[in-house]
Amino acid sequence: MFRKLKSGLTKGVKSKYRLDVAVSSVEGLPPGVAACRLQWARGAKVAVTKLAPASSGCVTWDEELSQIATLVKLPASFEAKEYEFKLQAPGGGQKPPATIGKASLDMARFAAAHGAQAVALAVPVPGGRATLHLVVGAAEVKGMALDDDAMSVLTGASGITESSPGMEQDLRGFGVDSSRHLGGAALATAAPAGAAAAAAASGGAPGAAPTSASQEAVVSRSSTGGERQAEVDALRKEVEGRDARLASLQKQLAEAHAELAQAHSSGGAAAVPVPVPLPAADSGRAAELERQNAGLSREVEQLRADLAAATSTAAVAAAAASASAGDDRLREQLAAAQARVGELEQQVAAGGERRGSGSGGEEAAAKLALAEQKIQQLMVLAQHGGGGGSGREAELEAALQSAEQDVEEAEAMAAEAMEMAEAAQAEAAALRDEKAAIAQELAELQEQSEQALRSTRWKEEREAKREADWDARLKEAYKRMEESVVLAERMQRERDELEDKYAVLLSEKQAVEAKLDPEAVDQQAHLLVHRLWVGELEKQLASVRLGEEDSYDQVQAAEDRADSLSLELQYSQGEAQRLAHELALLRDAQERHASDYQRELAEASSRADAAQHQLEEARAQARLPRLQLRQEAAVAVELRSRVLLLEEDVEASKLQLVAAAAAGGAAAGLGTSRLEADLAERQRVAEGRAAQLDALGRELADTRADLADALAQRERAEGQLAEARRSLAASASTVTGLEAVLAAREAQLAQAQEAQRSSLALVSARGRGSSAEEGEGGGGAGELRGLLEAERGAHAAELARLSTQLGEAQQLAQYSAGEMAGLVQQLAEAQGERSEVAAKLAESREEVARLRAGPDGELRSRIERLEKDLVIQRNRAEVNALFKEEHDRMTHLASAPRASPCASAAALPPPAAADSVQKGAKKLGSKLGLKRGSKDKEARRAALGGSDTSSPLPSPLE
Repeated sequence: MFRKLKSGLTKGVKSKYRLDVAVSSVEGLPPGVAACRLQWARGAKVAVTKLAPASSGCVTWDEELSQIATLVKLPASFEAKEYEFKLQAPGGGQKPPATIGKASLDMARFAAAHGAQAVALAVPVPGGRATLHLVVGAAEVKGMALDDDAMSVLTGASGITESSPGMEQDLRGFGVDSSRHLGGAALATAAPAGAAAAAAASGGAPGAAPTSASQEAVVSRSSTGGERQAEVDALRKEVEGRDARLASLQKQLAEAHAELAQAHSSGGAAAVPVPVPLPAADSGRAAELERQNAGLSREVEQLRADLAAATSTAAVAAAAASASAGDDRLREQLAAAQARVGELEQQVAAGGERRGSGSGGEEAAAKLALAEQKIQQLMVLAQHGGGGGSGREAELEAALQSAEQDVEEAEAMAAEAMEMAEAAQAEAAALRDEKAAIAQELAELQEQSEQALRSTRWKEEREAKREADWDARLKEAYKRMEESVVLAERMQRERDELEDKYAVLLSEKQAVEAKLDPEAVDQQAHLLVHRLWVGELEKQLASVRLGEEDSYDQVQAAEDRADSLSLELQYSQGEAQRLAHELALLRDAQERHASDYQRELAEASSRADAAQHQLEEARAQARLPRLQLRQEAAVAVELRSRVLLLEEDVEASKLQLVAAAAAGGAAAGLGTSRLEADLAERQRVAEGRAAQLDALGRELADTRADLADALAQRERAEGQLAEARRSLAASASTVTGLEAVLAAREAQLAQAQEAQRSSLALVSARGRGSSAEEGEGGGGAGELRGLLEAERGAHAAELARLSTQLGEAQQLAQYSAGEMAGLVQQLAEAQGERSEVAAKLAESREEVARLRAGPDGELRSRIERLEKDLVIQRNRAEVNALFKEEHDRMTHLASAPRASPCASAAALPPPAAADSVQKGAKKLGSKLGLKRGSKDKEARRAALGGSDTSSPLPSPLE
């Protein structure tokens, strides 16, 4: 009665599996085989091993072949899927390898087994059998669509080939008679693509390189075990690469800081001039030169601080750009950094010009000119004042020495200015190199952003495909729901028809019971006649014993009465046979109901086993993401630590900016306003980066909270799965108890049938004995009457007991229908919970993928995904509500309360049947002129369960 529902529940489910075959060796080849290879194929999908040499009929490969196949999962097993294993040997000349033997193997039976299995496959070959040793395993592949068979070949010289016509096999080169090979039939040869692949593997034709490249591309796309695993691996590699790049950038930044600090210390040391005693006339000029030198030193330090700030800003921008590829804000920051590098280059160029043609060189030249003028003045004084004495000469010599010292000091200052100019040029070259590096990094980041955009587009297409699949599933679910409603209506009509048939049978049974009742009016009339006849016979026997002679009329009357008694006994025997036939029909109907109930119980138990298996699979799938979630949480913690490090770098850059601002405030000169503007710009950029880092920290905290919510939801789903499993176990125990009760009822029914057969035999035997005894005398008539009354009472009791058992069987069937409906509901709820858990796991994986891809620029896509998930969950809730409503209605229809046959007062019979029975009884009573409803009759009827003559009939069977 639940055939369609059973076919809907036991419908196969398609899944992707990776079939792995480790080819070990083969033995038992014909003597003429010099080399051999193995071809594993099904349809157009082919996987081939390399061509290996044969030794004493044995070939060893030690290779692994893999294919992706779609298997149909049934409740208890998998649908069979045959694959062919062909042994091929090279022919003579340019002929392709010929197949010398092949055998088939069902690969679906390895999907249910856990782990690999060793298989020894017997392959018929010319002249005997070869034994192929394999190790076969199968594993389910997640995340692949059902139409991905075009990329199913993984390893080996394999591919998707076109069908080619067979060719006749030539075994003359193997030394084997051609009349003995496999019944003389031509064997199929390998596919051209398989032969080309084998030739490429053994160093054959060079034209097979494109085919091998295309096969390697197919392998690279399908050997990862699913698109989801490939995505996770790619994201993990990207995160590792970004971490390595961030570490290298931090190391370079630390080295640059150290070099700048060393250069700053060396520059400061070089900038301080050694005090040289000068004449009083030149002390003001020296002080001015020292002030100019100090200004140049401060300007160099400012330029170096600018260079350090630019380097740190570029490093932070590069790290942030590598952490959030494909972000618009990243592009704006890179553009700002590039513009800032241009400004620094202009500043360095301006500094170089100042150092090359500034006041330092002019002052050095002026100082040299002044020293030369002093020497010339001294020479003029020496020429004109030669007679001044030794004191004048000493004074001139001291002045000359002072002038020479001024010349040396001016030369030292000029050399120092030249060194400073060269250092500025070196710094400008370093800035240009850094600009080129930043431009290259910018190009790499743009390429990464394009890749991220392509990946996002692919994800959107995949989500659209999933939504389309979900819509198709919803339509199919609505269709199944409509079919279930039609099935329930048809079941209701069949039940009504059975009720009508049962009412007719019940009315006939009551008519039979009325005929067999010893208190019935017709039987009372027959017994009264029998008593009169027995009295007359007793009188005749007494007269005979007294020696009186019977007349011819009396003998004729006795014979007539004996004939009438025999006719009455024959009529009673016919009625008993008809009753036995009706009881046999009732017994057959009850046996059919019992067999149907057993079959329904078996189907319910099989569905319960299938549901338990599905629950175990769902629980195993729910346990898998625990480790992934923990790893993702660890990655989130690591990213948080990196963000803290970046915040520390930003604080350090702020301190440097503050120091630079202090130095700029202390500096005096024409570039004060420009330095203040640069300082304000740097401070604004640093504050923007700090705000971005704060937003990143908040988003990381939100992601961590989402991960915690996902873990809590997974725990709740596991609890619900455990509860469903416990309820399923309770239902299984209930079904077992019902089977035991049914077995007991069947035993009781067998005992009732045996008692019925014995009573029928006893009635027939007593009928035959009574016919013989009536001819002898009146002593056996009383005994016959007692036996008939006892047998009829036993018959009535047996009928009452059978009616009681029939009512119990009806109640048991009703209870079983309710239990089966409960199991179906639990299975539907478990499937719904499993789909919800799968959706939550998918959401968690998407959150982790977004966390690894970067913290910036994901808010809008995240809101769109959340809205989409909200719509999906709302649709799922509506569908579940519709399913539950339809299921409750079907359960109400299937388990409507019906009364048992024994409780006759609980339900009314069909009016037509009750009126016909009562009219028949009244007509029979009016014919015989007897009254109904004596005290004995009421007592017996009360003992049988009826209250009065107007009590309603039992309710029909469901």
